[in-house]
Amino acid sequence: MVGKVQKLIAIVKFVLRVLTSTGSKARRRDLGVYLTMTLHYPDFRRIAIDPAVCMGKPHIAGTRISVASILAYLAGGMTIDEFLTELSWLKRADVLEALAYPGSEITNPAH
Repeated sequence: MVGKVQKLIAIVKFVLRVLTSTGSKARRRDLGVYLTMTLHYPDFRRIAIDPAVCMGKPHIAGTRISVASILAYLAGGMTIDEFLTELSWLKRADVLEALAYPGSEITNPAH
């Protein structure tokens, strides 16, 4: 799925380049609709991909905390409880989904 999202982002960037080169304000405004698109996974309702957030990388929906950041903190030795103390607005379920998400991408990349 991530590969499909990356292709979609590449297409959007290409369209943005083409439409902005024309100088048409209306076309740029119309293109904004595509740039605000957010992808949610049915199996991971807390994970989202949005080209405008975290450079299009998977993140916790409604935040700017990427799945990769959560994994990096935990891989660095921080416990889930310590992480949740530092980022109190996140829920344990957010962290657990972030931990499960990469495994699903490895075992089922096509979703």
